[in-house]
Amino acid sequence: MRLAANHPYLVFKNRNTSFSDIPICGFCNEECDDPIMSKCKHIFCREEAKNFLLESPECPVCKIKISIDLNQVYDYKVQTKIDPNNWISSTKIEFLVQQLTNLHNNNTKIEKSIIFSQYVNFLEILRWRLERAGFRCVVIYGNMQINQRKVAIDKFNNESHITVFLISLKAGGVALNLTEANNVFLMDLWWNPAVEEQAMDRIHRIGQHRPIRIHRIIIENSIESKILELQNKKKALFESSIEQNYAAVEKINEEDLHFLFN
Repeated sequence: MRLAANHPYLVFKNRNTSFSDIPICGFCNEECDDPIMSKCKHIFCREEAKNFLLESPECPVCKIKISIDLNQVYDYKVQTKIDPNNWISSTKIEFLVQQLTNLHNNNTKIEKSIIFSQYVNFLEILRWRLERAGFRCVVIYGNMQINQRKVAIDKFNNESHITVFLISLKAGGVALNLTEANNVFLMDLWWNPAVEEQAMDRIHRIGQHRPIRIHRIIIENSIESKILELQNKKKALFESSIEQNYAAVEKINEEDLHFLFN
């Protein structure tokens, strides 16, 4: 349902588009943009695996004792092929294009923007659409090597014609300093509000002198509205706890699922 709120191509196979096989995490059943493989040949998100290994000795897929090298590199290429003659956009994408166009047309200074999504395929669709609208983009996914990330960051920070940075949400929480941007667009919501806040901190670093504008793009009366309510509940729980430890609110539990789907 979250994928459908972004773009219909993400939830059904369409003759107008094709994607490379992006791995699906055996823990969360979401796309992995920083995947690793266990000795039993199952694929997981690296961060999910780190947390899971502290709690359970068994693989959630095959139920045997799990063993994972957390430092391994699992390489894959993201490719999106879209037929421009049969392209169908989405409400979110066209809203984003309009917002970026307004920023470009209504400001004398160069406006740079960071766009976050947890779905690698969606970021590729966004890049395809934005480049055809005249925007120059760079990207960072979780499986990119450090030198690849550095090249993308340097281009964004130093080349004035590159005004859009597309970043996978989890990859955006680590070792990035992007104070050249003062606009953030969150294209989809994550269960844990701390993940989003960590990503948004990338442009609140020392050296940022302009006001920051953060936009959450949400489809009204969809599953995203319920996720936003859930985020607010988790924030309230965090703020009211004595220790203020996000470990208590960072995972989705059975009660949360009941809230979302009831």
